[in-house]
Amino acid sequence: MEEIDGSMGEDSVMGLRDRLIRDGLVAGMKYAEAGASASVSERTVRRLMADESFRGEVHALRAERMSRLADLFSELGGEAHRVLAELLQDDNPGVRARAAQIALSMGARFRREAEITDRIETLERRIEALFGSDGGHHAVA
Repeated sequence: MEEIDGSMGEDSVMGLRDRLIRDGLVAGMKYAEAGASASVSERTVRRLMADESFRGEVHALRAERMSRLADLFSELGGEAHRVLAELLQDDNPGVRARAAQIALSMGARFRREAEITDRIETLERRIEALFGSDGGHHAVA
């Protein structure tokens, strides 16, 4: 972990502090933990998260991280499927039953997620058709 150096300029210190907080929050730390990683209070983290720009960066980085993790787990899907298929042939009825339970549960989850994704995409297309590409966000004077 990087330390905040007293010889750094104030902007550099603030930038490093914000990055440490942002990285901590993206990694799943609670506000107090992220603050401690940057030597600031939980209150400072809450104040930063109240800023729309900072909060947006945290959310975007979290989404990016989750997407990368989803890709990694998707790559394991073929191997996991093979192992599950092998377990369905196990001599132990308890192992077979648990493998069947997992297979049915995961199949239902993937179907639900695919359906939800399709529905969201349909709604997004309808919103775009109604309001244009800005999704209905209009500037307020």
